[in-house]
Parts: sequence; C-alpha cells; structure tokens
Amino acid sequence: MTYYLVMFSKGNVLASVAANEDRLVIHFKEGSEQKKEAQPYVYAINKNPKLTIIELYINGKSMAIDRMTMM
Repeated sequence: MTYYLVMFSKGNVLASVAANEDRLVIHFKEGSEQKKEAQPYVYAINKNPKLTIIELYINGKSMAIDRMTMM
C-alpha cells in the first residue's frame, strides 16, 4: 500500500525512514533557513503490511498525522 505524506514547511526538510518491529518510523528535520511562504514536501511511502503503526517525528518531537491518502 502506498501512503503519501505532505509536510508544509518554510525551511528545507530532510527525511529519514526506518522500520522497527511492527512500526514505520519517519523523522523530518526542518532546516533553520526560513522562506517567506511554506512549501509542500511530498513523500510517497510504500508500506509493508506487517508494519501496523506509523510514528512521525518533526525535529525530534512526536506529531500526529492530520490526513492520509491511500492509493
């Protein structure tokens, strides 16, 4: 199954993804350089069905996912 994560940020964004047991762990790190307007960063994630939990962290802080689109 493919998930699309869209993050809006005024800074540059670096992403890392790792699987840990039954979890898909996604880390976003925002750069300190800020633009005038937030830009969308779109990530397509092909998730293994054995990974039942998605954890999202932004700058080290656990965050909830607002919306998900599955295709």
